[in-house]
Amino acid sequence: MTEPAIGSVRLDGATLHHEVRGQGPLLLPIPGGTGAVASLTPIADHLAAESTVAAHDPRGMS
Repeated sequence: MTEPAIGSVRLDGATLHHEVRGQGPLLLPIPGGTGAVASLTPIADHLAAESTVAAHDPRGMS
């Protein structure tokens, strides 16, 4: 498991929460529906071995 760098970006009227892990070409997985970034952890860990994985947490809860 790769420890993610967790952060947020403030914009006009919104705060975007994200996790970034790994190195290499950028991949941006987006959870569907009411999904949270935690649901992407197993695949993000696997992909981080060869890529930079930046996962958006749409609700900022996980």
